[in-house]
Amino acid sequence: MSEAFVLPCSPSILRPDRFDFVSSDAPEVPFWRILTCILAESLNSVTDSSSLIDTLETISVVLHGEAARNYQVLYVNVATSSRPCLATAIFIPEPLHPPLKSEETSQIILSRRQAACLVVHLFLCSLPAHPWQTESFVNLSPWYSAGEAMHQGAVQAYLTALFTYFEAIASEPDSGILHHSVEDWPVVFTSIVTPEDQSHALLCNAPASLSRLAVVQLPHQSTDTTYLGLPDGACVISANKCVGLGATGTQEELHVGISPEAYPVTLLAPPLKDRQVLICQGAEAIVTTKGHGRWASLDEILHGRPRPSSDWRNRVMLFMDALELDLVDHAHPNGGENIPDLMPGYLHRELVKAYTAFCSHRYRNTRKPYPFVTTGLWGCGAFGGNRQVKAIIQWYAASIANIPELRYVLGGAEQEVFGDELKRFVDRVAEHTGRELEPRKLFDVLVRLGTDIQNRKAAVPEPDEIFQYVLKSL
Repeated sequence: MSEAFVLPCSPSILRPDRFDFVSSDAPEVPFWRILTCILAESLNSVTDSSSLIDTLETISVVLHGEAARNYQVLYVNVATSSRPCLATAIFIPEPLHPPLKSEETSQIILSRRQAACLVVHLFLCSLPAHPWQTESFVNLSPWYSAGEAMHQGAVQAYLTALFTYFEAIASEPDSGILHHSVEDWPVVFTSIVTPEDQSHALLCNAPASLSRLAVVQLPHQSTDTTYLGLPDGACVISANKCVGLGATGTQEELHVGISPEAYPVTLLAPPLKDRQVLICQGAEAIVTTKGHGRWASLDEILHGRPRPSSDWRNRVMLFMDALELDLVDHAHPNGGENIPDLMPGYLHRELVKAYTAFCSHRYRNTRKPYPFVTTGLWGCGAFGGNRQVKAIIQWYAASIANIPELRYVLGGAEQEVFGDELKRFVDRVAEHTGRELEPRKLFDVLVRLGTDIQNRKAAVPEPDEIFQYVLKSL
């Protein structure tokens, strides 16, 4: 079992009282005692960006021995928004039960107050390092300083979501976010692991009909509520195996960044394993964004607009990481460029990952299959996956998970070409084989092709010819 994540209130975290907050002669005192003094003082002293950053620097010096070097982005965004973010008295954590397990299915259920508490500590950078090796962040500091790895439009959207969230907590202490009991509105993090013996049996239990695949093409990528899996579906988050936060505007970062109650996802799980996915249910999106990466930016502020609260309570985010195929040698022994996605072991790994996510409804109260799942170019950006192979894998996984509809949402001119290819492929599958086609046959073509390429019995198709090859093989 993984070592538990340590919260700031743990008596095991001892630090020197550098600024004599607790007036102790001991060389080290519990960090929590110092932190509560800093926070109590800050409730009166923090009035603008400079005093807020002074508080963050003090916490950093006490916990880490040094202050962060650059708060430029945070300073500008707090100053321009004029949003008080420390007006909330929610700094005392309630009991938690971290971490999620890597080898078996497990779950952590938080109240909205508990989730808010963790968000505040992420913002204050008052959490100790993870007890396991990871690339995930335990604070929001990547959003605070300017640099080449930070895309300002995306970060501005995240900070707007964060401070709007803090404002809502401060302005509605008795009737807003913190008012909900854990029974009324839980924020649930579930680690789902498909047992190895079950993962090898997937192909033997395939149903007889394909899910409907609908292609939605947008002028630009968007996190509008229409594309978040609301009200009763689910949305694929193209995650890193170390899930969570960042400052570069990836699809994962955008979906998490607009939803503060999802931020704790970065704290609660060690890096994902091959047969494991992470599910977040109940995180309310505070803003929406448009664009992606360097071109991502704030679109609209959602909080305060009329929308059934049940939509957010039931919101499901499916964190599933794809293989990092950009790290695989693409050179083929016979010359030309290989398609690593087609290696049989890789195909099965991606199928199990997607199937595990699409079947996650089994661990919710309703236990009914999602009526639809929203997805997109999973693992096909920086990870170097083949768009056509990944689309077939997800279509097959949705079919064997009994998902009635898979919604492929694509945005921008660059993805429009693939969207047209995918629609033509789906239409031709229906036209030439009918919906009676067993989903397994689509996947079997990929497996045979991968095996033949590996055994040098077949040439490697061009990356954009997989759909054509599959249609001919059917």
